[in-house]
Amino acid sequence: MLRVTTGGTATPSTSARPVHQKVYDALKPWTVGRSLNSVYSDGAPVPEEQVRELFAAEDFERLRRVKTLYDPHNLFRFTHNVRPKGVS
Repeated sequence: MLRVTTGGTATPSTSARPVHQKVYDALKPWTVGRSLNSVYSDGAPVPEEQVRELFAAEDFERLRRVKTLYDPHNLFRFTHNVRPKGVS
């Protein structure tokens, strides 16, 4: 397990995320499994392509159907958002 952290301020620098992404990209061939606890989060929304990587494709689509049914206005959208269909 590897964890990359940035310290020093309450709000990470905007330059930290690209550096963390480089580490993530370099180690991606050796990534095993998925873990919501290991996803980069600085309080800003996580890009949808990164959220999709957390789930098997069929699981992501199932979550999207559930979200569309029970949260069509995307009220619960912070951190690792699975957007309902029809919401951009």
